Amino acid sequence: MAYVARPFDEARDRDALLALWGATLSDRSLNAKLEERYRWLYASARERRLRTFLVVDDTTDTVIGCSSLVPHAVSVDGELRPAGIGVDLAIAQGHRVAGPAVVLQRAVVDAVARGELGPGAFCFAYPNDGALPVVKRVGYRVVGKTSHAVKPVRTAYKLAPRLPSPHLVRPLAKVGDLALALLDRGRLLRAPVLHNGLVVVRPDERFDALFDRMRRELPVLGDRRAAFLDWRYAQCPTREHVIVGATTRSGRELLGYAIVALEGSTAILVDQLAVSPAATVATFTHLAGELRARGLDSIFASFLGNETLSSSLRASGFFDRGADRSMVLYAPPGAPAPLAEAARWQIFDGELDL
Repeated sequence: MAYVARPFDEARDRDALLALWGATLSDRSLNAKLEERYRWLYASARERRLRTFLVVDDTTDTVIGCSSLVPHAVSVDGELRPAGIGVDLAIAQGHRVAGPAVVLQRAVVDAVARGELGPGAFCFAYPNDGALPVVKRVGYRVVGKTSHAVKPVRTAYKLAPRLPSPHLVRPLAKVGDLALALLDRGRLLRAPVLHNGLVVVRPDERFDALFDRMRRELPVLGDRRAAFLDWRYAQCPTREHVIVGATTRSGRELLGYAIVALEGSTAILVDQLAVSPAATVATFTHLAGELRARGLDSIFASFLGNETLSSSLRASGFFDRGADRSMVLYAPPGAPAPLAEAARWQIFDGELDL
């Protein structure tokens, strides 16, 4: 049996790709939304249309694996550079040996090396533990492990397992929730910034201005302009997202924002950017209030960044929960040095897991 990689052809391979997704996606809830996900990734934003590679069993021409690159832009020392986000590495049951995955990933890195994403492009990904040896074998290197943190928003879910009677949960949770809200207000007083908080339906030109400002201050920062954020979060068909921002009192300037994906009673922090630690605290205070009103319990964050980012999250009420999965990078020779240093990045789940 021989495995061969080939580029995805929509007319020929669409049904095979959807079937492979249905059989292999780790989030089984997506099975009801495969068509919507396909249209979102391949049709709704032509300028970032995925470059997908398939691996086939050469004896039967059966598609048994896929891997994709989402074209992206990343600011490195203030200069926008072409890049790709590696997603959707999947191998069909019965073929899960190293061979097909290696063939796929070699096709991916060869496309980057040939300049298919643009001159000097690189790509990064968030492989699971099983795929990590494969991507390292074809030239990816580990930049760092993502840190985890949790911010409680309500208290009932923590109190219920610890109380002798369920009748005690509701009254004590009211007290606990009030305490959390007061703690957030206290954090605002300790890190004052004149601002208004708001829920954003669609990102606008204020997000462009914030990105242009912050990409000159942060060494490595993925695209946060309104067009990308709108496609990635507001138009996403597979998850509901909430965007909360902090603006100047006039509302004309965005000081910071946070975006979460809603998963049951947990909000997953998928993106965040702010002009200062104080603006970060202000943003998370308003986000916590919005989520508390919606009945959510906590905010979970997985991120790669420097100590300033970590300390800003702690100041906003997040508790450290260790580190987990590796972020990996494939970059051609001569790539900028900051790319290889974990502390130079600021990246959350929204750029690592579509």
